[in-house]
Amino acid sequence: MFGSLATVEPPAEESSHNGFNWRAQVVPLQDLPHDVTSSPDWPVNGAHRPVIVLKREHVSGIRRKGSNLLVQCGEEQFAFRLKFFGRGKALEELRSLGWTV
Repeated sequence: MFGSLATVEPPAEESSHNGFNWRAQVVPLQDLPHDVTSSPDWPVNGAHRPVIVLKREHVSGIRRKGSNLLVQCGEEQFAFRLKFFGRGKALEELRSLGWTV
């Protein structure tokens, strides 16, 4: 559903994204929970590939720009392309979790 986003949590009440360092959030794919990597929408193969874990307390905002989902973490911005089919479902899921997209 989210392509590069495996799971998205509701926005945190208080954000602690100051001083966010994405390099400290890199883990091997094999270290993610099975319920994340077993999703049919999970796009990454290879157990030893690095992935960036974006925790909700690091996310200061999510917005849409065309077919991209822009995730803001402090001064860093990550862009995820939404799949053409399922885009509405992905946005609906984000809204149901309390994010304004």
